[in-house]
Amino acid sequence: MISRLGRSRAGWPAFIGVCLLIMLAVTGPIIWGERALAQDPSSALLPPSPDHWFGTDSLGRDLFARVMTASRLSLLMALAANAIGAAVGLGLGIVAAFSRGWLRRLLGRAIDVALSFPDILLAVIVITIVGMGVTGPVVAVGVAMIPGYARLALTLGASVAGRDYVDSARLLGLSGPRILVHYVLRNVAEPLLTSVCTSVGVALLSVSSLSFLGLGVQPPDFDWGAMLTEGVRYFYLSPAWALSSAALIALSGLTFGLLGEALAHGASARNGRRRRRATAPQAAGAGAAPRPGALVDAADLTVTVHEAAEPFDAVKSVSLQVAPGEAVGIVGESSSGKSLTAAAIADLLPPGIGVRAERLALDGQPLAGLPAAGRGRFLFEKVAMIYQDPMAALNPALRIGTQLTEGAIQHRRISRARAEQRARELLAEARLPDPERVMQSYPHELSGGMRQRVMIAMALMSEPKVIIADEPTTALDVTTQAAVLQVLDDARARRDSSLVLISHNLAVVANHVDRIVVMYAGSVMEVIGASVLAEHGPAHPYTLALLRSVVRTDQDRDQPLPSIPGSPASAPTAPGAAGAGGCPFVDRCPDAFEPCHTVPPLITLAVDHSSRCWLHLQDRPDGVAPVAAQR
Repeated sequence: MISRLGRSRAGWPAFIGVCLLIMLAVTGPIIWGERALAQDPSSALLPPSPDHWFGTDSLGRDLFARVMTASRLSLLMALAANAIGAAVGLGLGIVAAFSRGWLRRLLGRAIDVALSFPDILLAVIVITIVGMGVTGPVVAVGVAMIPGYARLALTLGASVAGRDYVDSARLLGLSGPRILVHYVLRNVAEPLLTSVCTSVGVALLSVSSLSFLGLGVQPPDFDWGAMLTEGVRYFYLSPAWALSSAALIALSGLTFGLLGEALAHGASARNGRRRRRATAPQAAGAGAAPRPGALVDAADLTVTVHEAAEPFDAVKSVSLQVAPGEAVGIVGESSSGKSLTAAAIADLLPPGIGVRAERLALDGQPLAGLPAAGRGRFLFEKVAMIYQDPMAALNPALRIGTQLTEGAIQHRRISRARAEQRARELLAEARLPDPERVMQSYPHELSGGMRQRVMIAMALMSEPKVIIADEPTTALDVTTQAAVLQVLDDARARRDSSLVLISHNLAVVANHVDRIVVMYAGSVMEVIGASVLAEHGPAHPYTLALLRSVVRTDQDRDQPLPSIPGSPASAPTAPGAAGAGGCPFVDRCPDAFEPCHTVPPLITLAVDHSSRCWLHLQDRPDGVAPVAAQR
């Protein structure tokens, strides 16, 4: 603890100051208590002298002794008030951050309303109810500090709870308290520590202010605020009376502020060395039986965003089956619904987003009927998620080894030594040099490609039947992309696992999967086998546009890069959204014609190939035969 304080420039001054305050609070009343109460009217209002360092008050009592004696009561009241505010406020804020729906909105509005009142006004209101004395100011200031702590906890908790590494922890099936302590609180420790420590000074000032106003400590008790009130009356006769109390209040506040800064730096240095629960899928079709043999079986899957100004379907009636050992790619531009579809399969959708499906099952087990008690372990054993940004997916406060092993220790009930040995084996399999060093590293100490290989090793720790890789090569150079995808291919081949690979790049995905699902604005545009794509090419205009947009090394550098005209349509703004009808790609499609303004069905063109386009059924005005007829 002391060594961590020493790493900050404010550490030693804060440590020495706090030690002096503690010594003063403990010994002050013992050493100077009797002298502080001794009255000598003949020595009233004496100036500072060797006998009376701060002079005397109107009753001849030694001001130095009284200031020293008042330190215990002043500091204890400040600490108690701060403890009340921190305990209740932080707890309320965390509850609000991890709540959902109306409860979160209600708590958030209540906190905002409370913050609109000045702290001192709230304290005065409470003290009129509780009463003056020693207890009254403590309770009043503690209550006044609750809204500030609650807002801090709500803001920090909500910002961290939405991170990918928290979703990963939920997917591992870690308990709520463990996620809160190890994944949330550890990553907001610095601002919390700073706020709690500096707020002791604020509490001291508030308690002293109430005493200064005559609403706090009453005679015969006295604190620094009460002494300041009395000293102001005789300021021109004995300025040391008021100045001594004011100086100790200011110095104490500064000391606790420095302590907060030092502890924050210490916690950050230590970290450098060393769910919200998803919305449960609802079955839309009762009694729908899962398809036999499919590891992933989603039929008529719809994902609805409820927290928007107007709820909308971000994923619309998507059907996806993945067989054991099969690799399926999901391709499309941003906002096409790829990641939401994968998150629904992995049961990782955040609050405010709902799921309905005729059938949504993993390895034959419908997710809608999965009991809460065994949900975490089931998902841990069946599915693993690899996110596109490993730096966000990995907990920055934990070593790589800890993050690799904790899920296996909890769910597989194996020893830490066995889990660490398995982690080293998987890191070596992921072609990471010196697995032992990687185990002892923090995420920021690794390169982007190394972090992504760590994510692959972490996914394999559970020996999952399905691996979902959400754009795992984003922001990596071409060589590293190829290496990461090769590691993923090798790992899947050794275990005969299924793979769902999400990407913007159709050409890259086609080389690593058996079948490709092309999505646009939340809808499936085309489903095509990789071999069919290589032999015949795509049938849907959008898939063809995606393929043409891939940059090639042999293309003419004097010509502009190929692109798709217009901007990608999101689900709520696509032409086919909100029941408006029509193909969502109609505004950007070069082959659009009159039938495209009605919703096309998903048409089977050949074995392992279907497309959602009217061009496959009707002759165009230019006389070109439909694609189905051409084949």
